[in-house]
Amino acid sequence: MIDNFSCKFDKDIENFFKDKSLLFQQKNKAKTYLILDNDKLEQGNFSILAYFALSTKVLHLPDELSKSQRKKIDGLYNSISEISTFLIGQIAKNDLNRNKISGKEILKYACSYIEEVSNIIGGRIILVELKNNQNLINFYTNNGFSLLHNKTENEEKLLQMVKII
Repeated sequence: MIDNFSCKFDKDIENFFKDKSLLFQQKNKAKTYLILDNDKLEQGNFSILAYFALSTKVLHLPDELSKSQRKKIDGLYNSISEISTFLIGQIAKNDLNRNKISGKEILKYACSYIEEVSNIIGGRIILVELKNNQNLINFYTNNGFSLLHNKTENEEKLLQMVKII
């Protein structure tokens, strides 16, 4: 089933799914969720439409973030330097079923799981980290995420976008 997953858009995402997701699951570092084709499932066949991986991460806020922006992110305080977040670590469509699900639908699934957990334990920030790709930035912006402008590069050289729940 996993071998039939392909993501030509980003081989790192495909490789995580095939090579690391099970280990991350076993070590309780992230949980990977599959979105299956229900029509094929009813016929006894497994066909992955997409997947996403969820975890938590401490977000270190950039020094240049204003006090009002810090308070907006935290909800209470304007002097915080970091905050716990829910991380959507991976999100991808299967090339074999590319037209059967939209990125917006996958993101909606991921956010609904996070919102469920947030209602149980608290937490208010969803974080995505992404390559500097205008199409990705536009996608997340159109789905309620805001880009964190950070002069300091993180180790992976990824942009960070947040959404307040």
